[in-house]
Amino acid sequence: MEKLPMRALGFLLLAVLPSLALAEGAVRTLDCQVRQVCDAEGACNKVSDTVQFRMAPQKLQEDGSGKYEISYAQEKAGMDALSYAGPFYWETKSEHDTLLASSETRFVWHRLVLDPTPAAKVIFLDCVLH
Repeated sequence: MEKLPMRALGFLLLAVLPSLALAEGAVRTLDCQVRQVCDAEGACNKVSDTVQFRMAPQKLQEDGSGKYEISYAQEKAGMDALSYAGPFYWETKSEHDTLLASSETRFVWHRLVLDPTPAAKVIFLDCVLH
């Protein structure tokens, strides 16, 4: 069996380490200011509130897509991501949620409740990633 030269081993480690860090618990935290909440009819209200999302990787691909665990307020759920930057999808016992990045600091959170009658909110957030 042929040994890998040290330089090749070094490059291999550099290529693999970022994905290992994501898979091994590089938990991301988004600290967000709620700026505006809109209902399904498009009526919006300015709001001054906060929400913190904690996103713990469970099983990810190199591009950040895959499974996370999200927690915020009193909720915890499994979450799917299409890439490292989202969009992010999850369900709680009463809601279907989507979080979309609009820029490095701006996010749109869509919350859909289906029972007893469908109702949606669109929440505009300014966030800092930790």
